[in-house]
Amino acid sequence: MAFRLGRNLDDISQIEFLTHFLITLRSKGLDDPRERDLHQLFYDLCKEDRVEKPIFFKNEYHFDLDSYPTSPSLSRAFNGCAITFGRTSPDFRNIAFSREEISHYLNLQERFSQELRDYLEHAVSKYREPLLI
Repeated sequence: MAFRLGRNLDDISQIEFLTHFLITLRSKGLDDPRERDLHQLFYDLCKEDRVEKPIFFKNEYHFDLDSYPTSPSLSRAFNGCAITFGRTSPDFRNIAFSREEISHYLNLQERFSQELRDYLEHAVSKYREPLLI
């Protein structure tokens, strides 16, 4: 059986969504979120009262709420992105995606369902909100 990338809200994996989220941030000239901010963002997205959201938010998505929301699976996904792309920027602030990788992933997004593209943009907008204040 061939591996098929998620293209809809009901079949995209957490690491796929996170990768596309980070690529979209980079394409808009934004830095990767700090890990704490990433956990808070995904916690807020998970808790939103929206019917249309990626399936991994609806399933057993667990957050520890000690001092701020943390998700072990989100940490593993973020580390997986860093390992997969194998490098960070010189200041260790961002995963250093090449122009070709950004272009490739943006092209993949064209095959996403409209609902998934809209949700990805929603996540990016939600991330940008505190930056615009």
